[in-house]
Amino acid sequence: MKNLPGSIRNDEKVRLRGDLTVTAENVLTGRLTRYHIRNTITYDGLNSALYLWAQDGVTAADYRIVSLVPGKNSTPPTRGDLSVVDPVGAGDRIALTSANRSVSASTSELVINGTLSTAQANGLTLCEIGLVLGNGSLFARQVHPNFTKTNAFTLTYTWRIATTA
Repeated sequence: MKNLPGSIRNDEKVRLRGDLTVTAENVLTGRLTRYHIRNTITYDGLNSALYLWAQDGVTAADYRIVSLVPGKNSTPPTRGDLSVVDPVGAGDRIALTSANRSVSASTSELVINGTLSTAQANGLTLCEIGLVLGNGSLFARQVHPNFTKTNAFTLTYTWRIATTA
């Protein structure tokens, strides 16, 4: 069957792409170490936009990205992940507010920033991070090189979620 002018073709798909930057800062020396990693968006993350667009029988805030959850398990991420595999305790998670999220319409990106302070997650070897929605579903998860967190460091996670066609 031939497509009508302006109609959506079967081979045209909107895609979500995620890129994660992990920045460790030594607060004593100011030295920065960065890791750049492409992330894995879960099935729940991919479907979250559909629920937001429909808004039938859902609460929009349930689909807002509300926290960054570091973890201690290096199992590679999959689209079927339901949670961070070995998350840190509640006090060591990064609660996100509107100040941590910004939309860049010119680049079609949602940029999320969150920092573990010098007082958080000390003594833990961190190697995974997840973005969690308001309803508790996992939007995305990624692993990164092991980092033993101490009070001499902050860890900043910068996550870029982009739409492409």
